[in-house]
Amino acid sequence: MSFSLLNANILSSLFYIVVAILVLMLMVTIHELGHYLVARKLGFKINEFAIGFGKILWSKINKRGEKISIRLFPLGGMCVFEGEDEELKNNPLAFNNQKPWKRLLVQFAGGFFNIVSALIFAFIFLVSYGYDIMRVSAVPVDSQNYGVIQTGDIVYKVNGTDIYFANDNRLSDLLSRATHDETTEVILTIKRDGEFIEVPVLFKAVISTVEGVSTTSYMLNISFENYPQPFFEALGNTIPFVFGWAWVILKFFWLLITFRVSLTEVGGPISTIGMIADVSSKSFANFMLLLPLIAINLGVFNLIPFPALDGMRMLFTEIEWVRGKPLNRNVEAYIHFGGFVFLIIFVFAVDIIKLFVWG
Repeated sequence: MSFSLLNANILSSLFYIVVAILVLMLMVTIHELGHYLVARKLGFKINEFAIGFGKILWSKINKRGEKISIRLFPLGGMCVFEGEDEELKNNPLAFNNQKPWKRLLVQFAGGFFNIVSALIFAFIFLVSYGYDIMRVSAVPVDSQNYGVIQTGDIVYKVNGTDIYFANDNRLSDLLSRATHDETTEVILTIKRDGEFIEVPVLFKAVISTVEGVSTTSYMLNISFENYPQPFFEALGNTIPFVFGWAWVILKFFWLLITFRVSLTEVGGPISTIGMIADVSSKSFANFMLLLPLIAINLGVFNLIPFPALDGMRMLFTEIEWVRGKPLNRNVEAYIHFGGFVFLIIFVFAVDIIKLFVWG
């Protein structure tokens, strides 16, 4: 490899790493902006709005006395409220002196803003590239399905089952399961010229022999491509797309806490940046797909009732609302601090182990 080519590869890698960091910063900014805007609307006193953690690189005090800052490590952020983890009984603007329903709205707003942004990113992706629902791109003349299926047909169902990734019912999954059942014919529900029709398509068995071992594969002899969805179709599919991924994320967390998925499947901030950079470098479509996925991931994760996350803060507020008085504020603060420390250690430990142990 020439020196100039090596430099080009290094610059390309650095570019996509910077892109990945900017994507994470965007998602964090959207999250914290949710807390900030709702808190301002409801009259909370905000001390600082920060993107990142650690040493302050830049800051400015606005006319409301709020510090707006950018910090050294761009992998998080915070909206610091007056009296959030302490009792300031004489300050009506302090966080803990606000009514529980107001606090719940502020705590929920971060994740909600991420979910809303996921819906926006998802719509843009679906209308630009499409997902799940496929379109026939070619049917060779020698295909057993030539004349039955046509170029431009859009496939929505296989044997009456809707194509939907969240149920593990992608087109490839449904066709693969059909061949495992040794089915030679499947019924595709397609849209052709604006109308839904059902067409039977045939598999062709292809027998190959390698080192005396024969295997049978089944071919449709049909090529498919992504289907960029029309405006209103994409609009209608945006919510199922986003909440389908939310369901996938929740299933993954459940498998993780029940020890049915390996820690190798978990990524901390370093591996997340690497993954975003790698996927983004392959195509712009991949990059556009990542935006709603990261947004919904961040939104769902923060609403889980784990110490230091918004979900647990909401749970404490709900308990206070029901009891009519809060739990010990110091105990709550220690719980959140402990959860924060655990999460930081856990995610970086996973990255280090993956890098040096699992490779």
